[in-house]
Amino acid sequence: MKCCSAGLLFLWLLVGSLYAQEVPPLTTDRPGIGVGAGVIAPGVFQLETGMSFDRISFARTYLYGPTLWRYGLAPSVEFRLHVPAYLVARGPEEKQQGFSDPLLGFKLGIYRARQTDHPEVGLLFELRLPRGASPFRAPAAQPSVTLAFDWPLHTSFSFSANGTFTSYWSNRKRFDEGLITATLNVALSEALPAGAYFGYAWMFGPGRDPHYLEGGLTLLLMPDLQLDVNGGVGLHARRTYFIGAGLVQRFRF
Repeated sequence: MKCCSAGLLFLWLLVGSLYAQEVPPLTTDRPGIGVGAGVIAPGVFQLETGMSFDRISFARTYLYGPTLWRYGLAPSVEFRLHVPAYLVARGPEEKQQGFSDPLLGFKLGIYRARQTDHPEVGLLFELRLPRGASPFRAPAAQPSVTLAFDWPLHTSFSFSANGTFTSYWSNRKRFDEGLITATLNVALSEALPAGAYFGYAWMFGPGRDPHYLEGGLTLLLMPDLQLDVNGGVGLHARRTYFIGAGLVQRFRF
């Protein structure tokens, strides 16, 4: 019994010491149209996935399993892989379905704030590869660059902003597209870590420029597990909106 009791005591002390260690905050890029400036730690895998539904006038699209894998390569560098999601698009007269294009990328932490009133700045490079189903395939490989800011305003408030630019050639013509986002983040509770965000997004490019208002909620169930819900409405067209839900799971080794 003494040996068993000693073993149980050692196990209890070990578990207690592990929980006592400081766990770094969970850095996520979902939910929301924009991305954060934060980079995950070296040697850490992170899975961010979910599902969504959006409607633009009479067209409806279901997106199943859009998944982002993130891996920390260095203190200020992470590798990113967007695994193709499965889409089902329904129009007034036809239905299209298939997988989306994959994306590869790197995010760099170019400025990490040492003071609480300074912003964190990240730079994201991604390449969309035209390998998805024909209805959802890009006409050509699409490189993009995103400048991301996270700026703490108060212990419970922060402001985030993105600027994304994409340029590519198709049929000997050049196309430029972009995205600008501005988001207010609010910490709702410390006892059960929960947050909310409210944002604006403007997408510009060929054709009509979409504008969206969006919002969402996050709930940190465990230090490495977050659940989220989000939704938004389009300001550029009637009966335009989207909703979604997902989770983030971090794997620390």
